[in-house]
Amino acid sequence: MTTYGIDRDVPLAKSQNEGSRVYPWFDMEVGDSFFVPLDTGLTGQKNLRASIYNAGRNALMVRGMLQKDGYRVVVRKMVENGVVGLRAWLLKKGEGPTPTLS
Repeated sequence: MTTYGIDRDVPLAKSQNEGSRVYPWFDMEVGDSFFVPLDTGLTGQKNLRASIYNAGRNALMVRGMLQKDGYRVVVRKMVENGVVGLRAWLLKKGEGPTPTLS
């Protein structure tokens, strides 16, 4: 059986992810969006979509912008200026643009 010693007064190391947010969710207002070009296959697209969506949901939670209050994250595949990618919106029911399906 392994036992572990207890260390006291060890300073907390800085998070390696601190300050390295990939998506601008914390800087966005309702109605804002951003575009991420796709350069991967279908599997990469699904992973990227999940990454963008989950980061947005986590940011909303941290910011106190809850789904029950009408806030939501929407991620759609788009072609912009000939570039295929994913556009992500921060929306609230009754505010901001309504994405159109094309």
